[in-house]
Amino acid sequence: MLAFRQIRIVGAMLLLLVLGGCQAGREPVIGISSCWNGGRVSLDDAYPAAVRAAGGVPMILPPVHSAEEASEALAGVDALILSGGEDVAPARYGEAVLNPTVEVNAPRDTSDFLLAAEALQREMPILGICRGSQLLNVLLGGSLYQDLPSQIGSLPRQGGDLQGQGGVSPGQIGSLPDGVSQEQGWTLLDGVLPDGALQGLGGVSPGQGAIRHFQTESDSVATHWIYIDPDSHLHALLGRDSVMVNSFHHQAVKNPGTGVRVVARSADGVIEAWEWLAPQRKGKRQQRDGSILCVQFHPECLVDAGDPTFLPLFQDLIAKSR
Repeated sequence: MLAFRQIRIVGAMLLLLVLGGCQAGREPVIGISSCWNGGRVSLDDAYPAAVRAAGGVPMILPPVHSAEEASEALAGVDALILSGGEDVAPARYGEAVLNPTVEVNAPRDTSDFLLAAEALQREMPILGICRGSQLLNVLLGGSLYQDLPSQIGSLPRQGGDLQGQGGVSPGQIGSLPDGVSQEQGWTLLDGVLPDGALQGLGGVSPGQGAIRHFQTESDSVATHWIYIDPDSHLHALLGRDSVMVNSFHHQAVKNPGTGVRVVARSADGVIEAWEWLAPQRKGKRQQRDGSILCVQFHPECLVDAGDPTFLPLFQDLIAKSR
């Protein structure tokens, strides 16, 4: 009888070890917020494709209606991607709607703010993309430019190719199209930002180097440069001072929220990427490790098109989820 009990105990311990090994060895599950419109839940294929390419398991999150639902939704994932989409309601940062270009989806705002707040509470790695970057900045107490063309003089959606250059196709990101640097007000050598140039972009300069932030080209085409702080996690991931990105937004971060550190801008001063410096906790050293990284462009589209430039953003999110 004793021997039988010992066998059962040993068997149970082996089962726990096997299950624990499976749990420890599984690929991280990355939750992705979804679009919610017209009674349908949807998400561009590029998001899950980029997660798979980076070695993770994508999970599309349906809309949530309460903090309890957000908690249950995130209980099964290891990291969160806040995806792009409609504009964040200006009321969320204390402003009235500026003009008809502002497109608000109130139910989606509710869901995404709940998911983002829960992810922050769980200290979960987050990658914010376009709307996701804007929403998380607002949640942290920041504000947005509601409409870049009318507020800072960027080029509107309509019209020809960016600055007459026609954009840059995947695989050409490392090259600088003729005339772009001069038209954007920069003198670049081999695509490298001159020392101190980023620091000079302390804010938006209306009319300086106007950029079409909502491009007319395909989402797999990079159309303008961004300039990256050398002392940033984003720079460590990409290994470069400047890079070309795609662009599909008419809003952007205006006043950074609490703990938000701007790490990249376009030539007109628009914030293109930021990282979050978590509040210092008692007895713990304050760290900035890129656990929350937000970008204004759409890296998932470029990765899905076969360009590896921004794959490290997704690989880093997955690495921090293990």
